[in-house]
Amino acid sequence: IILDADSMVDAELFCAYSRATTLVIAIYNPRAMGGKSAGKFQEQVLAIEENRDKLNEYHLTSLVCNIMRTHLGFKQFDIESINLSWHKAWGVWLVELNDLNGYESLWLDYLASNFKSPIFYWDKKSQFVFYSYNLNGNFPGDSSETTPLKLEHCDNCDTFVPYTIGLKSECIFCHGDTNTFYEKLNPDTIEGIIKYDTTILMKNNSIPINQLPISLAAFGARRYAEKKRGVAKDSLELPHGRILYRAALAFVQSRIIYHPKGTEIITVELATELFNKYNDIQLSLSLSQWKSIVSSAFSTCFQKGLLTKKSKGIY
Repeated sequence: IILDADSMVDAELFCAYSRATTLVIAIYNPRAMGGKSAGKFQEQVLAIEENRDKLNEYHLTSLVCNIMRTHLGFKQFDIESINLSWHKAWGVWLVELNDLNGYESLWLDYLASNFKSPIFYWDKKSQFVFYSYNLNGNFPGDSSETTPLKLEHCDNCDTFVPYTIGLKSECIFCHGDTNTFYEKLNPDTIEGIIKYDTTILMKNNSIPINQLPISLAAFGARRYAEKKRGVAKDSLELPHGRILYRAALAFVQSRIIYHPKGTEIITVELATELFNKYNDIQLSLSLSQWKSIVSSAFSTCFQKGLLTKKSKGIY
């Protein structure tokens, strides 16, 4: 019997195989199967149609998005700009993203800045692993923090639940600190989120755009630019970090996407325009502080080769 066959190269497997006199049983972890460098032995295993079908079935049932829907009742709110739900039993936000580093993650910033309830989020292609998202402080300028978790079945809870990842993997409800869980969601909160969604989508009966929270305003700007000009490059991702900086970076990225090549963008003018436009920015910090953050966002885009610099503060 060969354990962890998926972690062995062909030479190691052949060595074990050549010592057998009657039968060899190789045990593979399905999560590690199907890669480009799988080797000849694994190719033989997957050459059998029944094995391929079993592997495909495993991949489907192990997707976090499917576990959430099948076992935990994930049902998206009536909004279009994000896959967002609320788990009543746990009292947590559930967010499904198309790309963990994409601009959709600005919704996480909005939720973390405005609500105390935990946020669980995942990539739609993720298997078992998802993340908890929260702020390191209470101010929108603080940085965000992510904690990896995994979905496993807990016999005590009798359902799939979040487990910690590490040497001692435990159910967070049986062994963790869940003081911020189990809160109820006010219906007015859902109604407010729906209004924000309609504003972002530019539908009728939406609230004024200047009343959007900073993170959602930045999300709307990125979304609009990409809808008008096409899909963005991988270099336009949003790394996790300070919430106001991420918003500023998304605003700058939206201008890079939207404006044709050769358009001149002045840092101070864009920062002032955004500051005067959105109430949430004015309530969060001063104009000089905001200018500094926007300037940092421009520097990041310049370092990544997304724009050229004409002179100080002009790109």
